[in-house]
Amino acid sequence: MTQRRPLVIGPDGLSQQLQAGDTTSVHGKFTGTSTFGFSISLGQTQTSTLAVTPAVSGDSLAAGEDISLMPTAALPAGINIAFFFVSATNTVTIGFTSSALITLSSTTISWRVTAHR
Repeated sequence: MTQRRPLVIGPDGLSQQLQAGDTTSVHGKFTGTSTFGFSISLGQTQTSTLAVTPAVSGDSLAAGEDISLMPTAALPAGINIAFFFVSATNTVTIGFTSSALITLSSTTISWRVTAHR
């Protein structure tokens, strides 16, 4: 993955790249909503993809970036997040497991994603 300078808010209130030589601890913020439906039983994994939108215009999430992922509400009972990763530009793949046989039909969940840069 190519290292890139993070986007910051400039004195004019617009986003711009951090100037060479400057440093800052900045995290990219993204949001997205996923809708999925599947049957899952104990020991199985099901995946869903999440298209994300950056909080700062012009920012993007690159494949392989380190991220944190948080649903904005509780997951359906018995569903657990097994793994997540940035699989393509502005796309997160989420793996789910279950503690029992569960069937979900058209469940919509909103997510917050933070890129650790």
